Amino acid sequence: MRRRNGGGVVPVYFRDFAYPNTRPALVRMASDYGNMGEQSAASFAELLSGPLVDFYIGTNRGYWSVHLKLLCYHSSWFAHELSVTEHGRRGEAPTKGDCGEAAAQSPLRLELPQHSAAGFVLLVKCLYQGNLDSPTVLPDPLAQYEHAVACHGLYLLCYHFEMPLMMDLAMDSYRQSLNLSGLVPDAEELCTLYGRSPRSKETNKGTPERLGTLANILEEMDPFRKLMIKIAARQIMAPETVENAQSYQRCFEGEDGLGFAVALVNAIRDGSGAMLFDDPTEPRKACEYHGHAEGEACLARRKSKGRMGR
Repeated sequence: MRRRNGGGVVPVYFRDFAYPNTRPALVRMASDYGNMGEQSAASFAELLSGPLVDFYIGTNRGYWSVHLKLLCYHSSWFAHELSVTEHGRRGEAPTKGDCGEAAAQSPLRLELPQHSAAGFVLLVKCLYQGNLDSPTVLPDPLAQYEHAVACHGLYLLCYHFEMPLMMDLAMDSYRQSLNLSGLVPDAEELCTLYGRSPRSKETNKGTPERLGTLANILEEMDPFRKLMIKIAARQIMAPETVENAQSYQRCFEGEDGLGFAVALVNAIRDGSGAMLFDDPTEPRKACEYHGHAEGEACLARRKSKGRMGR
């Protein structure tokens, strides 16, 4: 978690006061994606044969090459996007793990300037090994938080490439990293993460036309957005923080603002055990509902003291 200060970038620790000062329990990780560790030597060697796909990631255009067959094994998205017929046209999607030999005759290149290079590094590990390193081995809370940021980048890449199980792996590692570090995004960063996260939990289907009503927006909301809302609700309710609903003003704005607002209120209700607030119709503190400051001039106070008449 970082903020710009003058000409440099300095780390900002945003302590989650709702965490006790004890070592938190680990979050269970999802199963290895694609059972890569259980592949036979022959099958794994086959996945690492054939052409490579060149990836250029982020605004600095970080460069990686990944085996095409391995990509197609993990997601049919690559087969649809990168496979071509012998005549140079896009063809029907091959079977899992087979992208066709004709693809080798055409340049295989993907440019994703909007995505994170740190997230892509984690994606490469998932593609080839089927797992992520545990954040428990990282040296300090800041390193664990930076790993969480990279996991969010991985989550967005997996959404883009339609890899739902790997999205779960990224989510588990993100939550575990925050839990171990005792740090969460501050309000400014949380609004950015919320805005960048998918609208719908179904990959590439989160269009406004499809989501339609508020009920559909809440039901179909992407899990990462739900996580951000629950973190915001927890920070608002934590007694030692200065956060309040206004801190998340950016999330309330725009076409997704209504869904965020309703989900936030629901999260606060659920998280607080639906506690009953003070009755606002009780006579005490009447001046809270008057258009003046408290004082003896209040009509209600004068009436209660029997000084209404002349």
